[in-house]
Amino acid sequence: MTLPLLALVKTRTVLLDGAMGTELMARGLAQGTAPEAWNVERPDVVKEIHREYFAAGADVVSTNSFGGSALKLAGHGLGDRTYELNLAAARLAREIAPAGRYVAGSMGPTGKFLKPQGEFPRRTSPPLTPNRPAASPTEGRTSCSSRRNMTCARP
Repeated sequence: MTLPLLALVKTRTVLLDGAMGTELMARGLAQGTAPEAWNVERPDVVKEIHREYFAAGADVVSTNSFGGSALKLAGHGLGDRTYELNLAAARLAREIAPAGRYVAGSMGPTGKFLKPQGEFPRRTSPPLTPNRPAASPTEGRTSCSSRRNMTCARP
């Protein structure tokens, strides 16, 4: 039986994967292309990277969804495919995860800033998805999520 991830962390050091974007670029992802598009256009490459991280000893791999917010994807003309791309990211990683290993849903910053540096009011944030959550843990079966935030607001 697989330990819950938080229980495992209490017993030993847990190893995570490395940089997905760097690996995708090494395999031909063009600069300025949304890495998340490869979840449906080149799924074999995304799975190969996850497989290599597991083979190298990673306990956890992150989904290829770091730039998977609707706002970020809209900059690539993919905003209307947010849910599809994020769900594919979770499914690809889960499909090849060995027993006893984990998949973390990854979401990075949107690239948008709060006022006064950006266009969004301090008390609100830009919508991350049009109608549905990204990389749904129930549908994509991620073990946990990893969110990285960047805001530029004064206290």
